[in-house]
Amino acid sequence: LTLSNVRIGGLANGGEVVVPRIATGFSMMDSLQGRIRPKSLELNGIDLTLARDTKGILRLGAAGDETPLQVWPPVGSGDELAQLTAFLREATRGDGPLMLDALEDVSFEDVALRFGDQRNGEVWRADNAGARLLRDGDIYSGSVNAVLTQDGRAPLPVQASVTRNDRIGETRYQIRFQDARPSDLAEQVEVLAWLALVDAPVSGALAAEIHDDGRLLSLSGHLRMGQGAVTPMPGRSISFAGADTYFTYDAERDAFEVSALRVDTMYGALRTRGDVMLGRDAEGAIDTLTGQLDLTDLSVRANAGEGEALTFSQGSALARVSLDPFRVDLGRVDLHEGPLRAELSGHVAALPDRWQVSIDARAEELTAGQIMAGWPAALEPKLRQWLEEHIEAGMMTRADAFIRADGGRPKLGLDFRFREARGQILDHMPPLVDA
Repeated sequence: LTLSNVRIGGLANGGEVVVPRIATGFSMMDSLQGRIRPKSLELNGIDLTLARDTKGILRLGAAGDETPLQVWPPVGSGDELAQLTAFLREATRGDGPLMLDALEDVSFEDVALRFGDQRNGEVWRADNAGARLLRDGDIYSGSVNAVLTQDGRAPLPVQASVTRNDRIGETRYQIRFQDARPSDLAEQVEVLAWLALVDAPVSGALAAEIHDDGRLLSLSGHLRMGQGAVTPMPGRSISFAGADTYFTYDAERDAFEVSALRVDTMYGALRTRGDVMLGRDAEGAIDTLTGQLDLTDLSVRANAGEGEALTFSQGSALARVSLDPFRVDLGRVDLHEGPLRAELSGHVAALPDRWQVSIDARAEELTAGQIMAGWPAALEPKLRQWLEEHIEAGMMTRADAFIRADGGRPKLGLDFRFREARGQILDHMPPLVDA
C-alpha cells in the first residue's frame, strides 16, 4: 500500500505532519477483518527538526511539532517516561484498526533535517538524509546517514546508530564522522570538553552506553586529526602535523584508558599508551588531565624538519595538564635508548603575553651527534656552531641542565662530564685526542 501527500494531525499543539509518501506491507487476512497490522513502513520526504537546549538535552520532532520526543539523554523517569510508555502501550495493544504491535522496520528516505544547538547558536542542515528503525522484542535500534552543511563550513558526513534495550534500561549510541571540529565533539560529549583547546580537522568514531537515569556507563572511540594546533588562548599555540588515538572511558574511575596515542610534529613524534585521569572543579567541570604514560617511541628534532633526530625506544611520563589557566606540569619523564638515559621535570605555562618555562634535565651517555641533535640552532648559535665545527667525537657521561624563561632572554645552565673527546680546539695546532 502506497499513500501520497499524507497529513497526520492530532499533535499536542494542534498542528500536523506532512509526509509526501508512505509505503507499507500488511496482511490481507487482517485487512479483511478491518485491521491493519503493518510489519514495515517506508516514509519519504519528511521534514525533521533536532534541537539541543542549553542543558544539553536533545529532542527530535517533525517540522511544526512543538512537543518533540527527548532522545538524549534517554528518558528514565518522570512525566516524559510515563507519556512515552503510555503511547507505546496504546499503539501496540491491538484493539484499534491500526495496530503497530507487529511493526518491526521503519525506514526514512529523502529526509530534510535541521539541527539547532542553543549552546553555541549554530544551525546545521542535511538534505536527502536517510534513517531506519528496527524492533526485535525488547531491543530497538536505529541508524541515520546524513551530510550536514553549514554556511562557511565544509560538509560534515555523519553516520550514527542507536540500540535500546528496554529489559535492562540501557541505550548504546555509535557515531562516525569525517572532518569535524574538536570543539563540536567537546560541546556534545562532556568528558571530551578539553578538546575545545584543539583546532584541527578530526575524523573517527565514538560509541557510548547510557543508563536510563542519564549516567554515562562507557565511552570508547578512535580519533584521527590532521594538521592543527593546541591553542589555550589567543596568541599561544602549540602546532602539530597530525594525531591519532584509541581510547576507552571508565566512568567509575573517571579516567581514560589510552591504548594508543600518536602525535607528529615538525620537532619529532610521540607514541605512547597509558591512563589519563580527569580532575574536576567544585561544579563538576573538568579542569585537569593527569596522565601516567608508557612511551613506546619518541623522536626529538631540535630544529624543525632539519637534522638528525634524537630517538628513545622506551620511557615513562607522569604529567598533569591544567586547562584554565593552561599549564603543563612534568612530574617526571624518564627516557631510555641503549646506554642513553634522560630525565626531565618542570612546567610550561601559557600567560597572556608570553610563555613561562621552567625545565630541569639530566642525561647520561650522550654522543657528540646526539648532543647536536638535541640542541636548537637558535640557542647560543655561536657556541653551537663552534662545537659542531671543532668537536669530531666524544661521549658526555653526565649532564645536568636547566632552562628558565619568563619573558626576555632565557636563562640557561649546563654542567657536564665527558670522555674520549676528539677535536680541533686551536687552529694550526695538533687535534685534541682522548680528552
